[in-house]
Amino acid sequence: ADLNRDGTMETSDRIAEIVKIGNRFASKGGEALNYWLRHNIRTGYFVSNSAFGVFGSSLHERLVGQKGNNDNNNASWDFLKNPIQPEVISRILLEASLAYEQDYKRISDGKYKLPYDMYTLNRQNS
Repeated sequence: ADLNRDGTMETSDRIAEIVKIGNRFASKGGEALNYWLRHNIRTGYFVSNSAFGVFGSSLHERLVGQKGNNDNNNASWDFLKNPIQPEVISRILLEASLAYEQDYKRISDGKYKLPYDMYTLNRQNS
Protein backbone atom coordinates (compact mmCIF):
# COMPACT_ATOMS: atom_id res chain seq x y z
CA ALA A 1 0.00 0.00 0.00
CA ASP A 2 1.21 3.49 0.76
CA LEU A 3 3.35 2.69 3.77
CA ASN A 4 5.20 5.82 4.92
CA ARG A 5 4.26 7.78 1.82
CA ASP A 6 4.39 10.98 3.88
CA GLY A 7 7.82 10.07 5.29
CA THR A 8 6.86 10.43 8.94
CA MET A 9 7.78 6.92 10.10
CA GLU A 10 10.56 6.74 12.64
CA THR A 11 12.76 3.79 13.51
CA SER A 12 10.38 2.59 16.23
CA ASP A 13 7.45 2.71 13.77
CA ARG A 14 9.36 0.61 11.25
CA ILE A 15 10.32 -1.93 13.91
CA ALA A 16 6.68 -2.10 15.05
CA GLU A 17 5.61 -2.75 11.44
CA ILE A 18 8.19 -5.56 11.10
CA VAL A 19 6.78 -7.12 14.29
CA LYS A 20 3.23 -6.86 12.88
CA ILE A 21 4.33 -8.65 9.72
CA GLY A 22 5.98 -11.37 11.81
CA ASN A 23 2.80 -11.73 13.85
CA ARG A 24 0.75 -12.14 10.67
CA PHE A 25 3.03 -14.97 9.56
CA ALA A 26 2.92 -16.53 13.04
CA SER A 27 -0.89 -16.43 13.10
CA LYS A 28 -0.97 -18.39 9.82
CA GLY A 29 1.33 -21.01 11.32
CA GLY A 30 2.74 -24.01 9.48
CA GLU A 31 4.23 -23.33 6.10
CA ALA A 32 3.83 -19.54 6.37
CA LEU A 33 5.73 -19.38 9.65
CA ASN A 34 8.40 -21.72 8.29
CA TYR A 35 8.76 -19.45 5.24
CA TRP A 36 9.09 -16.35 7.45
CA LEU A 37 11.66 -17.94 9.75
CA ARG A 38 13.79 -19.31 6.92
CA HIS A 39 13.84 -15.97 5.13
CA ASN A 40 14.73 -14.10 8.31
CA ILE A 41 17.57 -16.51 9.05
CA ARG A 42 18.87 -15.86 5.54
CA THR A 43 18.47 -12.12 6.02
CA GLY A 44 20.36 -12.30 9.31
CA TYR A 45 23.17 -14.17 7.58
CA PHE A 46 23.48 -11.53 4.85
CA VAL A 47 23.18 -8.61 7.28
CA SER A 48 25.91 -10.04 9.51
CA ASN A 49 28.16 -10.68 6.50
CA SER A 50 27.72 -7.12 5.29
CA ALA A 51 28.36 -5.72 8.78
CA PHE A 52 31.56 -7.75 9.12
CA GLY A 53 32.61 -6.70 5.62
CA VAL A 54 32.08 -3.00 6.32
CA PHE A 55 33.82 -3.27 9.69
CA GLY A 56 36.75 -5.22 8.22
CA SER A 57 37.16 -2.78 5.37
CA SER A 58 36.99 0.20 7.72
CA LEU A 59 39.45 -1.37 10.12
CA HIS A 60 41.84 -2.07 7.25
CA GLU A 61 41.56 1.51 6.01
CA ARG A 62 42.14 2.81 9.53
CA LEU A 63 45.25 0.68 9.99
CA VAL A 64 46.60 1.57 6.55
CA GLY A 65 45.65 5.21 7.19
CA GLN A 66 47.77 5.28 10.34
CA LYS A 67 50.80 5.11 8.09
CA GLY A 68 49.63 8.27 6.38
CA ASN A 69 47.75 11.32 7.57
CA ASN A 70 45.03 11.47 10.23
CA ASP A 71 42.35 12.84 7.87
CA ASN A 72 42.15 9.49 6.06
CA ASN A 73 41.91 7.80 9.44
CA ASN A 74 38.77 9.69 10.48
CA ALA A 75 37.13 9.28 7.07
CA SER A 76 37.26 5.47 7.33
CA TRP A 77 35.35 5.51 10.64
CA ASP A 78 32.81 7.96 9.21
CA PHE A 79 32.12 5.41 6.48
CA LEU A 80 31.40 2.82 9.17
CA LYS A 81 28.89 5.05 10.97
CA ASN A 82 26.47 5.52 8.06
CA PRO A 83 25.31 1.97 7.24
CA ILE A 84 24.90 0.91 10.88
CA GLN A 85 22.50 3.64 11.91
CA PRO A 86 19.23 2.18 13.26
CA GLU A 87 17.25 4.27 10.78
CA VAL A 88 19.07 2.76 7.81
CA ILE A 89 18.91 -0.81 9.10
CA SER A 90 15.22 -0.56 10.04
CA ARG A 91 14.35 0.72 6.56
CA ILE A 92 16.19 -2.12 4.86
CA LEU A 93 14.67 -4.77 7.13
CA LEU A 94 11.17 -3.35 6.73
CA GLU A 95 11.52 -3.41 2.94
CA ALA A 96 12.70 -7.03 3.11
CA SER A 97 9.81 -7.98 5.42
CA LEU A 98 7.28 -6.38 3.11
CA ALA A 99 8.81 -8.21 0.15
CA TYR A 100 8.60 -11.54 2.02
CA GLU A 101 4.95 -10.91 2.83
CA GLN A 102 4.13 -9.98 -0.76
CA ASP A 103 6.06 -12.97 -2.07
CA TYR A 104 4.34 -15.43 0.27
CA LYS A 105 0.91 -14.08 -0.66
CA ARG A 106 1.63 -14.77 -4.31
CA ILE A 107 2.90 -18.24 -3.46
CA SER A 108 -0.19 -19.03 -1.38
CA ASP A 109 -2.41 -17.66 -4.19
CA GLY A 110 -0.74 -20.14 -6.55
CA LYS A 111 0.89 -17.50 -8.77
CA TYR A 112 4.25 -19.23 -8.33
CA LYS A 113 5.89 -21.97 -6.29
CA LEU A 114 8.08 -21.77 -3.20
CA PRO A 115 11.75 -21.11 -3.96
CA TYR A 116 13.33 -24.44 -4.97
CA ASP A 117 16.14 -24.11 -2.46
CA MET A 118 13.95 -23.73 0.63
CA TYR A 119 13.14 -27.40 1.20
CA THR A 120 15.20 -29.59 -1.12
CA LEU A 121 18.82 -30.56 -0.94
CA ASN A 122 20.85 -28.92 -3.66
CA ARG A 123 24.32 -27.50 -4.19
CA GLN A 124 23.45 -24.40 -2.22
CA ASN A 125 22.34 -26.06 1.03
CA SER A 126 23.56 -29.68 0.98
